[in-house]
Parts: sequence; C-alpha cells; structure tokens
Amino acid sequence: MMLLRIMFSFMKVCLLAFGGAYSAVPLVAREIVDVQGWMTYPEFADLLALDELTPGPIMINCATFVGMKLAGIPGAIAASLGCCVPPAIICFILDMLYRKYRQIPMVAVVLQAMRCMSLALIVSTLIGLSVNILFPGGGLMLQNLDFISLVLAVTAFILIRKDVVNPILVLIGCGAVRILMSVIVGL
Repeated sequence: MMLLRIMFSFMKVCLLAFGGAYSAVPLVAREIVDVQGWMTYPEFADLLALDELTPGPIMINCATFVGMKLAGIPGAIAASLGCCVPPAIICFILDMLYRKYRQIPMVAVVLQAMRCMSLALIVSTLIGLSVNILFPGGGLMLQNLDFISLVLAVTAFILIRKDVVNPILVLIGCGAVRILMSVIVGL
C-alpha cells in the first residue's frame, strides 16, 4: 500500500508540474512535507542538496531519493515510475498537438502565460528554501539569521552565475567551509 501511495503522490505532483523541474520543487515539497508528512522541510532541503550533487534530472533524482528513504529500492522504483510515466504520456500528446497547431497565435499566448506561472513557482521555492536555510531558528528576525549560510549562498551564487567555478566544486566547497566552521568555531 505504501508503494502505491508513493507512486500516486509523484504522479499527482508530476501531473501538476508545469515549467520544468525547478518549478515543480514547491509542489514536491508540499506533497512530501505538508500533505503526506513523510519528511520535514530541513530534510527536504538536505535532499535537494544531495540531488544537486548527483547527475540526472532533478525530479527523477528527487523521486528516487524520497522513494528510497521511505521504502527502499521498491519505493525508489515506485516513485520514479510515478514521476516518469504520466509526463511521458502527456509530452507525447502535447508534441503531437503542438506540431499540428503551432501556427495559431493563441498557442504563443498560452505558452507565455505558462512561462510566467513557472517563474512564480520558482521564486516561491527560492523564498521558502531561503527562509528555512537562512533562519533555522525560526522567525524572520536578525538574531535568527545564519550569517555563514548567507555568505556561502551569496558567494556560491556569484561563482556559479559568473561561470567562475563548476557548480559541483562550489557545492563541495560550501560543504567543506561549513564543516571547517563547525570544527574550528563550533558553528
């Protein structure tokens, strides 16, 4: 029964996810943390960090990690199937429709609206994760700000945005700095 719940949860998320994997992250978080109660937000943030370290699409990796945590290898398979099968069917159908109707001006209008919605979902995820990471003590008060996480996040953003360093090296560097800070200073 748990395998079906895992599979259907990811089917539901993937059927509602528009605009790519990053716009689907808040839907996954809501389903996994709020609706099902399978993880906490800090656990989900850890999962996303691990997800970024592994090659492959973020949604499939996310589904696999959650499924594996909940029910081992069968859970990973159920979550991955729930994540892949519905979108594959929908993409096949949409591709056929797009090829047939792409010359209609209303199609461009609908696609522009969907891009706007995707941006809103991505920004929503950014804000939610930022609050949970930068204010781990709860409450948006200055005394709860994790200054080291803020410095690491801004530095990582600049390095990645300017294409100075490979994102994997930035992730490893952030982890190393955080470990050093905890060993040396106890932070």
